[in-house]
Amino acid sequence: MEYSVFIGHVRSKDNFMRSHRDPLLRLPPAYTAERAVAAHWVGILYYVLLSSGRMQSEMVNSLALALISTALAPWAWFVSSHADVYADTEHAETIGALQLLIAQARSQVDSLVSHYSFFPVFLLLGLLSYVTLRWREWLVNSHTVQAALHDVGVLVGASIVAADERAEDTVYELYRLLNAIHAVLYKSVVPHLPQDVAGLVDLGLLTSGEAELLEPTANKQRDVLVTWAGQKVEALRRSGHIAGGAPVALAHSILKLRGICARHHDLFVRHMPNVWFAASRLLIDFLIFFLLMELPLSVVDSAGLDAHRHAALSIHCVITAMGAFFVAFAFGAAWSVVALLSNPFAAELDTYNVDPLLASTERCLFVQLRAGIIDRESVSRAGREPLAPAADDLGEDTVACVHHRRMSTAESLTGSIGTFIRRGSTAFIRRGSADPG
Repeated sequence: MEYSVFIGHVRSKDNFMRSHRDPLLRLPPAYTAERAVAAHWVGILYYVLLSSGRMQSEMVNSLALALISTALAPWAWFVSSHADVYADTEHAETIGALQLLIAQARSQVDSLVSHYSFFPVFLLLGLLSYVTLRWREWLVNSHTVQAALHDVGVLVGASIVAADERAEDTVYELYRLLNAIHAVLYKSVVPHLPQDVAGLVDLGLLTSGEAELLEPTANKQRDVLVTWAGQKVEALRRSGHIAGGAPVALAHSILKLRGICARHHDLFVRHMPNVWFAASRLLIDFLIFFLLMELPLSVVDSAGLDAHRHAALSIHCVITAMGAFFVAFAFGAAWSVVALLSNPFAAELDTYNVDPLLASTERCLFVQLRAGIIDRESVSRAGREPLAPAADDLGEDTVACVHHRRMSTAESLTGSIGTFIRRGSTAFIRRGSADPG
């Protein structure tokens, strides 16, 4: 990513506390699309797939396997179609034995492929289904993290009963901490995010003192930040700035936030055992080997085509090469998809762009938390202003126009249906009258 919206600006309390009517008020910047638009045109899909470095590497490996398989094709073809040439020579017995060997090998390989192919294909499909589901679970988890942060923001913004200076300070501190939690959650998978607490200080998400206290906690910084956010909520409750049932709901939201953030990291270890991957790969390699052996042995008998033997050899080699490449690439590409989707934050094709998640959540928290402390009286007065005229107060001409438009639409639809039924009935009667029975 060349530019990140989330790290492209610095937060300040002065901006957070500005009035809604202040021309200097700046919302957190807008964000880009979270993911690329899903494409369904075959050209785009093939381009996206084949532009992947892993897929290109798999194509080279498949080409090498195809050449190895094709190298066996002339030998099989020679033995199968030249037995008559050596019928009266001392090599006749050897050629006959080789013909028998190729025939038996072809029969056995065909039998193995037909009986053995189901199990490796079943394992591969199971792996693809598993990693795809796990990839989607990560996406859902990212959105659930957003939802948990938004819940805290809307509950605090809606529950403030007294917007004094102390409440303003605490709410702004909560705003910083919630965004810091979100950034720390993804820093291990998104290189452009600050990788240390000093970077969070530069963005205005932490103070120098908070960073100094957070530094020794190592890989538990997110948990400390969640705890600090809970302390801010508790401080608002104790000071009487929020009351009623809101503190209970906020406590539940903080716990939910901690749990869903932990699940993000848990999904990295909730993977298939390595033994499963190793066994699946071994069985798939066996299947590829048998298929690559089957293709050159499937020689068309050209004993009666003396004038076309060389053409038959060329055709057999070309078909063997193409078939071997497609077989190797089909299984290799499927296995590459398993590897690509194992970590959606590092995938080449479907990488999660978490910067819009961070920027969207920050903008949402900005407006939610400010709604509880900024211009409360102005918002209340604005809510008491007269509303637009109700539907009963509309002029007769407007009501008549709307009624006419609705009736015209209904009549048009009814007429179309009636015409369709009449045409169908007429056609049915005509067919019945034309039927000699």
